[in-house]
Amino acid sequence: MQAKIILFILFSSLCVLNAIAQDANNNLMLYEGNRQYKLKNYEEAQKYYQKAIDAGSSDQKTHFNLADTYYQQGKYKEAATKFEELVNTAETKKEKASAYHNLGNSWLKQKEYQKSVDAYKNALKNNPADDDTRYNLAYAQKKENDDALRS
Repeated sequence: MQAKIILFILFSSLCVLNAIAQDANNNLMLYEGNRQYKLKNYEEAQKYYQKAIDAGSSDQKTHFNLADTYYQQGKYKEAATKFEELVNTAETKKEKASAYHNLGNSWLKQKEYQKSVDAYKNALKNNPADDDTRYNLAYAQKKENDDALRS
């Protein structure tokens, strides 16, 4: 009986240590991704954020940072896809507004004006006080109108 208890304690301890090591590894990858991002090494930052996600990180900030690296590299389709995922997984209105705002930026860069307008409107529904989003919405609406006039 005592041997079973000792084995259970050892097994439980190994599981806890493994979880701690995995969290430390994810934090290290996130830290290095953030460091590379600050240095404007967006491709390197992308690799570290992706490694953290592949290792099981479900942290919203890690996913957001990955999407932002796509955007900074001019990979607007990939950024839009990732920001759309973030819209669906956001837990707070602030997170949702931020994801919608950046989704709007990604669509705007692709000259998808109606999609960007819709994204900015959704961002404002979640954060009506965001003046940057309000400005971007007006800009996207103007671009959409200009584009319609050229057609």
